[in-house]
This record gives sequence, C-alpha cells and structure tokens, in this order.
Amino acid sequence: MKIGTLELVVIFVVALIVLGPEKMPYYTKKLGQALGQLKGYSNKLAEDIRENIVDPLDETTAPLKDAVEPLTSLKKEIEQPIKEVEKSIKSVGKPKPSVKEAPQAESTNEMPENSASQQNGVVAALKEKGYSDAQIQEILALTENKQKTETTQEAVQNESAEESKKGE
Repeated sequence: MKIGTLELVVIFVVALIVLGPEKMPYYTKKLGQALGQLKGYSNKLAEDIRENIVDPLDETTAPLKDAVEPLTSLKKEIEQPIKEVEKSIKSVGKPKPSVKEAPQAESTNEMPENSASQQNGVVAALKEKGYSDAQIQEILALTENKQKTETTQEAVQNESAEESKKGE
C-alpha cells in the first residue's frame, strides 16, 4: 500500500483538526520515534532471517549442489552410449547409398558384415565406458528386440499400404 502526497496532506489536516495545533508537534515526534523503532525492528528481523535461515541454507545446499554435479555428468556419460546404440540400431539394416547401387545379392551379403562391425564398434564403445559384459549383452539384446520390432512394424505398414492400393 502506497500513500501519496494528497493522502498525507489529508491525514495531516485531519490530525491538526482532531489534535489541535498545540499537541501536533508532540504527536508527530512520537509518530516519528515509533516509525524509527519499527524500521529498526524490521531491519533486525531481516538480519536475523538472513543469518539464521538464508546463510545456513546456502551452506547446506552448496555441498548438495557439489554432490549432484557428478551425478549429472554421469547421467550425460550414460546417455551418450545409449544414444549411440539407438543411432546404430536405426542405421542397422538400412542400406548405405553405395550398397543400394550394388546388385541385390551383394547387398544382402554386406549387411550382416556391416551390422556385425557396427555391433563390435558399439561393444567396444560400451567397454570403454566401463560397462560389464552382462550389461553389454543386455543392451545388445534390447537393441536386437527393438530392431525386430521396428522391422515388423515396417513390414506391417508395407503390407497395409499394398492392401490399400489393391483395394483402390
């Protein structure tokens, strides 16, 4: 709530009428002292809050922030191989431009070699990151299942597209 100049003038005139000109200086002095004490109390309260709540809270949260920082970097380190695996999964089975131009028999022979070399690259990357063999096998199994699911979905979509073309 803000009190403007007009409001102060109205309050001063009402106080002058109620108190009279003789008592006005005495009560203004008392009001000034009370406002000064109120300001002192509010400053003291703000200082106490800062000393007893804000500063200890900052001291407490600083180690927590330091403890969380390695976790966030670890999360990034973990997400990176997963993204690489997902990327390699998406590229597995998709012919490269040079493979498309090659005859059909050659492309089917090259794709298992490419996927095997990609899988070996993924395994090497995961081992570098410190994953155990069991974890790597689990990741490979999950990626293989995901690849099979995507292949099945593509086949179903192709079949439904062919059926809709036949129906037209």
